[in-house]
Amino acid sequence: MNKIKKLYKNENNILLFIFITIFVGVSISLKLSGMSGNDFWWHLKSGEWIVHNKKIPTTALFTWYGQEQNLNWFAHEWLTEVLFYGIYSAFGQIGMYEFCLLTGIIIIICVFYINKEYFFNNTFLSFIYMFYFTLVVTLFFYGRPHTINMIFLFILLAMLYQYKKKSSKIIYALPVFSVIWVNFHGGSSNLIYIMPILFIIGSIKNINYGKLNFTYMGSKKIIQLSLITLISTLSLCINPRGFEMIKYPFTNMADSTMLNSLSEWMTPDIKDLGILFLCFIPVILVAVIITTTSKKIDAVDFLIFGFYTYMFLRSQRFISLFVIATSFFTLKYAMPFNENKKKKKITSSPQQNILIFTTTFIFFISLLIGQFINAVSHSDTLIPAILPKEYAEFIKEDNPQRLYNDYDCGGPLIYHEIPVFVDGRADIYTGDTLKNYQTLKHCRNYNDKKLSNDSYMEDLLKEYKFDAFFVGKKWPIYNYLINHPNNYDLVKSDKEFAYFKTK
Repeated sequence: MNKIKKLYKNENNILLFIFITIFVGVSISLKLSGMSGNDFWWHLKSGEWIVHNKKIPTTALFTWYGQEQNLNWFAHEWLTEVLFYGIYSAFGQIGMYEFCLLTGIIIIICVFYINKEYFFNNTFLSFIYMFYFTLVVTLFFYGRPHTINMIFLFILLAMLYQYKKKSSKIIYALPVFSVIWVNFHGGSSNLIYIMPILFIIGSIKNINYGKLNFTYMGSKKIIQLSLITLISTLSLCINPRGFEMIKYPFTNMADSTMLNSLSEWMTPDIKDLGILFLCFIPVILVAVIITTTSKKIDAVDFLIFGFYTYMFLRSQRFISLFVIATSFFTLKYAMPFNENKKKKKITSSPQQNILIFTTTFIFFISLLIGQFINAVSHSDTLIPAILPKEYAEFIKEDNPQRLYNDYDCGGPLIYHEIPVFVDGRADIYTGDTLKNYQTLKHCRNYNDKKLSNDSYMEDLLKEYKFDAFFVGKKWPIYNYLINHPNNYDLVKSDKEFAYFKTK
């Protein structure tokens, strides 16, 4: 009761709660129309397969070409897929939707909590930063394993910052956390030792270099963290692929074909207004806050900022991890616009505070209830599939054995148990397969070391022996097929897609 009274009497707590409600409202509003279904459907099918077969796949299921060539599949997200299948089986689309919405909201509230003493140093900059944090987190929290990865990164950094601040025993849980992480999202499990290494480097000695401040953590804590990190790294081998999983994240990021072919893996293009607004502005904002601060910059914070900025500049998909990582320190460095200006005291009675707090709380609960009602009323369309249902039924009935399909439609086709040529599991098709797919899709030679510039289309079509084509009309392959009526028969078409049969 005394804590509640103290809360009501603290104007900053009241204001912070109002800000939390505002940003939770923003998050809910962004999700009103549902969430992205990108890759969700093949993850769901993978989870179903694992549960029913009680084993982890190692070869490329669901793809006729992958099965034919016995292509390797690194199912590094298998436990997340089982989780998604369990949620979906029990609660349907609304269950997955609410899971992603609520976990995103929890992360937003947690970031407010860890920054509660800094938020009002510069309310304007804090508001802008939290707007972008909420925007990125809400948009990236959807039915893909990277949602779990973002949650795990937040937990890891919370453990490390707590350990740096005071010797917290929670650090002993790191090896167990390592085993959990590598099975939920093995592709990013190397963060389990990269992050502690940054903490060790930034705390190994007392050094001041300009505004950069290395603060010695103490030999006992450094040795302890080093040993736990070593054990945690070895613990990453406790997964279906063993030691291979430790190498996997690096081989994945070194794949130039994947990095250059798929939009989410590409280097961010500042000329793209959407990428500029969503990705570059938060990075620039954090950089400006850190470089203009009059405070000493903790070396650990600087190293984390540098690491995730580098990763973002390599691949735009890392913007989500960038905002998660920088949320632990950015507002700490935000300075008032006028440091000498005295803050006006807010004077209000406890009764007024109670009224504001209670009204805001009721508004917050109303938003959640309203969102839940909206989700229930749209329970079958909360996670869209690019593939129209009538096409799925038509293709399944036609039963092609060697279907060419658009990469983005691979997941929904898999969900409808239609064997595909390619799908969102990019690492399966790395190398020539991905290059050849891009060549066919764009009617442009992306594999000129192995294909003739004069006959690459004919050579590839002959090599793969497709008996049907499901293509988006916006891609050049559609025009190629439509202009060869003697070879390909247009069977079904609408404004967006077309389905051809080989004659």
